[in-house]
Amino acid sequence: MAYEPKNGDAAIFPNDKRGNEKAPDMRGYVLAHRDLKAGEKVELAMWKRDGSNGGFYSGKISDPRKKAESADARDSDAIPF
Repeated sequence: MAYEPKNGDAAIFPNDKRGNEKAPDMRGYVLAHRDLKAGEKVELAMWKRDGSNGGFYSGKISDPRKKAESADARDSDAIPF
């Protein structure tokens, strides 16, 4: 059974330059998990993998995580009694 990429998946592989030193070192793809706007930033996480054809990186794209609200910010709205 062949691997089927899912929405949000990414992969990058070493590129065979075939004598062209200006060619990119790595090539791959990102399968968007939703419609993206030009200039919009999404997060990318990659993991090194070993495959039957050699090493590569696989990953996931996701919406940027929001920073957790600090305890001080939550307490500032509390009623002091």
